[in-house]
Amino acid sequence: MYTWTSPDGKTKNQIDYFLVKSRWRSSIRNVHTLPGADCGSDHQLVVAKFKLKLKAARKTKPQARLSVGDRQLFRKALEKDKSHWFGHNPHNNSVEDDWCKAKMVLLEAIKTSTPSNSTNVKRQHWMTDKTLALVEERRQLKASGGSQQAQNLLTAQVQAACRKDKNMFLQNIICKEVESHAEKYETRDLHAKIRLITKKGESKAWAVEDLGGNVVTNLEDVLETWKVYCQSLFLDPDAHNSTIPDIGELNMEPDILKEEVEAAIQHLKSGKAIGNDKIPIEIVKCSGEYGVELFHKVCNNIWQAGVWPQEWTHSIFVPLHKKGSTKKCEGV
Repeated sequence: MYTWTSPDGKTKNQIDYFLVKSRWRSSIRNVHTLPGADCGSDHQLVVAKFKLKLKAARKTKPQARLSVGDRQLFRKALEKDKSHWFGHNPHNNSVEDDWCKAKMVLLEAIKTSTPSNSTNVKRQHWMTDKTLALVEERRQLKASGGSQQAQNLLTAQVQAACRKDKNMFLQNIICKEVESHAEKYETRDLHAKIRLITKKGESKAWAVEDLGGNVVTNLEDVLETWKVYCQSLFLDPDAHNSTIPDIGELNMEPDILKEEVEAAIQHLKSGKAIGNDKIPIEIVKCSGEYGVELFHKVCNNIWQAGVWPQEWTHSIFVPLHKKGSTKKCEGV
């Protein structure tokens, strides 16, 4: 087994190793190289297989934002699903069931109108298709056992193409936007673009002081500390002194008009954060008259029953630090 090949391709040596403590040597199951891996180096990728029992870490997965690929296809799918939903949706359904079915109608219409992307290639946003073609060519050459000279030539071409793409992206897009923001005195966007160019990676420290002044580093304890702090911000000290006045019998007001729902949808602002239902505002606007009918029925059921869907009562708070120490729950 070799891990390094000389530039002329004649000499091969084993110079790359894994170093582990003697305590963990029984955890190593296998060590081998992957000659076909495209890592852009004269060293072969060394892979070790080991088995450890670790504590489960809590990971936060970024929430994907749904979008409509074809509007006409989306509305056709929505019309089909909507008629099926209205035809099999009795009036005695609960508010929770109505909202769940309406949400499924929207999600199924989005899935039908959005083409599936079978290729999932990791790439930088400034890389062009020509550069990706060179990367793929180099990967196939190395997997087929091509000569070292040909691999080195393709590696140099890939590196040159990447530098060219990044420079073109900075010059033609970022720099022009920086000049435009400077001329229009848009300081916020100007500094954001400058930070995009000059930013450096910073390590995140999950540490915060709890109510007792103790520093906690466990992610669950940090979240619990922030939860207690955010709850304290919404506490009403005079809540126990307030009394609900007796207003007697109430007369039921008329149902919500379809025009009111349509006007409310038109006045919604785009680009807002999505909630637990994963349905952005743009999807609701794109649904047109079918979405108006859908939400008109759901809103009237909520109005008549006097009960909100459980999903509508949950909010997501993201504390943004403004000033002071990041280890204290303050300045948000």
